[in-house]
Amino acid sequence: MQTAQSVISTGSWKARVRCRVMFDSGSQWSFIRSIIVELLGGKSSEKECLVLSGFGEEEPKEKCYNIHEVEVKSLKGNSSVKIKVTEVPIISKGTRNRYIETVQSEYKHLEGLWFSDISEREQLEIDIHVGADYLWEFQTGSIIRGELAEPLAVETKLGYVLSGPLKGIQKEPINVQLCIQEEALNERVNRLWDLETFGIKEENPVYE
Repeated sequence: MQTAQSVISTGSWKARVRCRVMFDSGSQWSFIRSIIVELLGGKSSEKECLVLSGFGEEEPKEKCYNIHEVEVKSLKGNSSVKIKVTEVPIISKGTRNRYIETVQSEYKHLEGLWFSDISEREQLEIDIHVGADYLWEFQTGSIIRGELAEPLAVETKLGYVLSGPLKGIQKEPINVQLCIQEEALNERVNRLWDLETFGIKEENPVYE
């Protein structure tokens, strides 16, 4: 998981909240937890209707979500990015802590780099989920590589984040629900098996 810590604020909201941000290139949209919106005292006049699977939803269904504009600042205060995020009740459950600070010394190419996401907790809660719509607003394009099968350090405006395996970290099933769908599941299955899409569907229906 590529995670970093930041300070979330906005011009119309007086409060500022320290949050954990996760970068995910496999997601089309960006999201914020409802509890963070409450702490900021934010109100939204903008809504968007989406079909989502995950984030606490039991099954894919269309629902209208609040849209908020927030400013994501680095802990050092030297950079910030304004993004629009969709408010959802849950982003992840029990993301395992990788304890970056304890293993950083094991990799020579990571020495001296600043990683903002340091925590003593066993499980981490994701507050802001940055998808492909804003990912490159944060990433600088600088990547520090080590040997084969060693983690990469990806530079972002919030500090460096890790991508890849760490020594002593066993693989386990990911407990993060980040499946985002634009169409209902049944519609996607029907489209998959609709041979008309390929121009070879027979004119007469066949029944089994």
